[in-house]
Amino acid sequence: MRALLPVTVLLASIVTMTPSSAKAPQCAAAPKSAEVNAIAKPFTGAPLRVSRHAFLETTPKDLYPFLVEPDKLPLWIEGVTGVTYDHAHSSSTGELGVGSLRSLDFGGTPDKERVVISDPGVRIGYRILSGPPVTAHLAIMTLKPSDGGVIFSWFQYYDPSNLIASLFITPRVRSFVKGSMKNLIASLGGEDLGSCD
Repeated sequence: MRALLPVTVLLASIVTMTPSSAKAPQCAAAPKSAEVNAIAKPFTGAPLRVSRHAFLETTPKDLYPFLVEPDKLPLWIEGVTGVTYDHAHSSSTGELGVGSLRSLDFGGTPDKERVVISDPGVRIGYRILSGPPVTAHLAIMTLKPSDGGVIFSWFQYYDPSNLIASLFITPRVRSFVKGSMKNLIASLGGEDLGSCD
């Protein structure tokens, strides 16, 4: 009987777990999947596979450079060693805008991306053109002011490109997004909110 006591206490603590009081209102303020799905619809028919949110102790204006500037992306995106842009087809001549191409160097063949949504301080969306084994890819990063900071959300839509990719790609993307968010929180302060949906 005495040996069962720790198990009973453990089970009781699991059953009564609830989100922290700080996390619940922040999750309530995070964009919902349905809201972002409407933004994604013109760009991809792929389903939402991964989403993650964080509360960051900064402003949208100060966070946005971390999402787009070549010297800031390697500070938090897991595995990125360098970033370059080609703005030749940008909607904002010579600057980041819809149509800009981005190369992320992961220490080998770079992933190529095209910016498809550019709303500075609010959101950025990009499609992977080459790199991971996915098709119909779209990622949307949103910034939503919240009491004392920003709710940063990262949504990943895609289809695995083949059967083998379908077995490993979603756990890898989840891990990549979670690790990158952890790095961003370490840089700016804040809290990982998880998926919130």
